[in-house]
Amino acid sequence: DKLAIVEFFREGCGHCANLVPTYQKLATSMKNLVEVVAVDVVNDQKIAQGIMQKYGFSVQGVPTIKLFKPKPGAGKQLVDYNGERSLRAMKTFLHDHMPNHVQAVRAASLSKFLAQSAGQAKVLMFTEKSVATPMAKALSAEHKGVVVLGQVSARDALAKRYELTSFPAVLAVDDNGHEVDRFA
Repeated sequence: DKLAIVEFFREGCGHCANLVPTYQKLATSMKNLVEVVAVDVVNDQKIAQGIMQKYGFSVQGVPTIKLFKPKPGAGKQLVDYNGERSLRAMKTFLHDHMPNHVQAVRAASLSKFLAQSAGQAKVLMFTEKSVATPMAKALSAEHKGVVVLGQVSARDALAKRYELTSFPAVLAVDDNGHEVDRFA
């Protein structure tokens, strides 16, 4: 369920060289969230050709950046990255394509959340953010089938129920919604 972004480059390519600092920063900032890979199409020709053959594409020019996105079931979906070669643009692109298994939970839907994930570990993340963060998306994908992650608005009645006053806060809860552990 993990994303991989792959830059196909060639040593001596000026545009590729200009991308190196940004791509290294991308790898550092997305560590443990997205696999950030660079493949030299000349020096790593067998690897590059193997990837291209397996996924049915060719590299016409360098740098070429492809996103390998998990497909439901099995395999990967390829998405071309044609955006700006800036750290911000590339991070936004990755965030937008991350699998999201985070469930929105409210006081009114807590019992449904608990029932559908019976027997699995359940974590409620209370936040002031309105959308799932990249970290929450990555955690939900990494632990899918083992831990169910629910995101709750800090303004929801559940925050009062669990006596939370500072955010973000994370609670592990049992099948009945009783707090098991707190990380705040």
